[in-house]
Order: sequence, then C-alpha cells, then structure tokens
Amino acid sequence: MNLEHLFFDGSESGESWPQDLVKQSLGAPPAEDILRSTNLDDIDSGLLLQTTLQKYTARIRHLKAEITSSKKETDNIADETLMQNLELLTLNESLELKVKERTQELAASYTDLEKQSQLLQELAEIKDALMHMIVHDMKNPLTAILGTLHLFHKNPGQLPPHLHELLVSARVHGLTLLSMIEEILIVSRMQSQEFKLQLDRWNLISLIRKSVDMMAKTVSSKQLSFCFRPLASELKLVMDGQLIERVLNNLLNNAIKYSPCQCDILLEVAVRNNLAEIKVTNWGPAIPEKYHQRVFDLFSRVDCQSTKFSGTGLGLTFCKLAVEAHGGTINLVSPVPGHDHGAVFCFTLPLNIPIPPEPATPPETGQ
Repeated sequence: MNLEHLFFDGSESGESWPQDLVKQSLGAPPAEDILRSTNLDDIDSGLLLQTTLQKYTARIRHLKAEITSSKKETDNIADETLMQNLELLTLNESLELKVKERTQELAASYTDLEKQSQLLQELAEIKDALMHMIVHDMKNPLTAILGTLHLFHKNPGQLPPHLHELLVSARVHGLTLLSMIEEILIVSRMQSQEFKLQLDRWNLISLIRKSVDMMAKTVSSKQLSFCFRPLASELKLVMDGQLIERVLNNLLNNAIKYSPCQCDILLEVAVRNNLAEIKVTNWGPAIPEKYHQRVFDLFSRVDCQSTKFSGTGLGLTFCKLAVEAHGGTINLVSPVPGHDHGAVFCFTLPLNIPIPPEPATPPETGQ
C-alpha cells in the first residue's frame, strides 16, 4: 500500500492538499519505517478519517450543486416575475389610458345629456304655459255660451221642438267640453309645487252616495244600475272632499262608458290596515295587462279592439294624482278575478290624516 498516496494525495476526493504539507511529507522518513513504527489502530483511524472526509466532500459537492440549481431556479423565477410585472405595468398603463378616454367620453355625453334635459325642461314649461293659456282662454267664452244655452233650456219660449233639442244637445256637449277644460286645469295645478289639499273631515259614505245619485241620471240609455251596499252609514275621513268626489265621478263615468247594457256597476268600501279601500267594478271588456299601469299616465289611451275609447286621457291621471296627494294608492285589476272580462279600479285613503292648523292671523297694528 502506498501510504504517501493514501495520506497526502487528495486526488480521490477531488481536493488539492497544500504544497507546503506535500513538501514536508516528501522529506519525511520512508513509508516502510513509518509503517513499522505505526500502530494498526492508528492506520484504521486514518482510514476512517479519510472515508469521513470523502463523505463530507461528496456532501459539500452535492450541496453546492443544489445551491447552484436553486440559484438558477430563483433567477428564472425572478426573471419570470420581472416579465410579469412589466406586462402588468404595461397593461395597467393601457387600462388607465382607456379609463381616461372613457371618462372624457362620459363627461362629454353627460354634458350633452344635461343640455338636452335642460332644453326638454324648458320646452315642457313652454308647452304647459301655452296649454294653460289656451285652456284658460277657452273656458271664459265657453262659459258665456253655456250660460246662454242654459237660458234657452230653462225658457224654451216659442222655439220649435227640433231647435230646442239642438240647443239642449249643444249644451250637453258644451258641458262635456267645459269638464275637459277644467280637468286639464286641475291636473296642471296638481302637478305644480304650489298645490295644496283643502283638508276637512268628510263622510266618505255620503260622498259616494252623492256621486252615485248624480251619475245615475246619465245611465238611462244603457239601462245600467249601481250596486252600493255599505256596512255602515258613515265613515269619517280627513280629505279634500271636492277632489275625492271628482275621483269617484271619474271612476263611475269610466265604468258607465265601458259597461255593456243592462248590467250592474259595483261599489265596495272596506277598512283594512288603517286604510279606507274603495272599489269600482265594471263588466266591460278586459284591459290587457300591459296597460294596467299606463292607463294612469298623462294623455294615455288604451288600444282595445272590442270597444272604442274616448276622452282626453286625463281622468285616470287626475285620479292617481289626487289619491297619491292624500297618501293613498290606486291600481287596476282586469279581468275581474274569476271571470274573463271586466275591470276593478281600487284606491285607498289613509284614515289618520291630520287636519293642518290654520295659519295664525297677524295682529292689527294701531295708527
């Protein structure tokens, strides 16, 4: 065994021993002398040390390889992360640019819409003012004409019967036109901010009976009858009695208009959830569901093939405005539940509307 190679040559482990140690070893006694003077246990210990050193050297090489591989992976990950960050930065800049452009477009669109909205509002105000002026100017001469026709109606004198009938017919149509004009004026006033209810305590049952008695005079040609059987003789509510009476007249007139001949028009009153609920039912043709909300819109007309609808399209609009001004609601159900025809108009009025206090009269000041 070459002991010099064993102890001093590090080629097997891949390591180079220091040169001074090698030179010192070459000047040492011959290996045979060392072997003779060396104990075998010392040789075994040297072999074990050499083996241990070789294992540690191999472990170090393995760790270096792992470190190198990990460094490469880390570098690759860092490169990928950097590329992703660059891509995200580019995408973010692109998105910011698009957002800026879109914001500018929306700002320009908003400005245009604002101008159009202002223009439409101005046109609506001009239209309302023009309509109010025309309607108001129509009312005065129409009232004078109706006054004259009323005199002929009450005092026909020596007028021929056919001429008297023409004057009576002219008066009826004049009253209808006057009613339309007043309806337009009332709706216009109710849509203004200055409109206020004239609240007082009224008996709703008496108000319904009054409306039924007045409308009963107009149904003789169709042989219609009203069916109203309240459970109580009175139901006191705080409301604007004139407006609610007009609501009842409009709903009853609507029922008369679309009811077939020789049928009943039903009126019902009930109290539910601190609300007075009033229903008017007619047995005319069913109203398509798509019109159930639109019938209350201003100047809305329902297209129905089975009948001809007439009027200004203001009656139900007025009803909606008047009822909602009281804090109530109005709706339409058609056909009548359990049937294939008819319509039910139902509106509610709160039972606990307080009467507003009258404004205090300022004290008179002395001279």
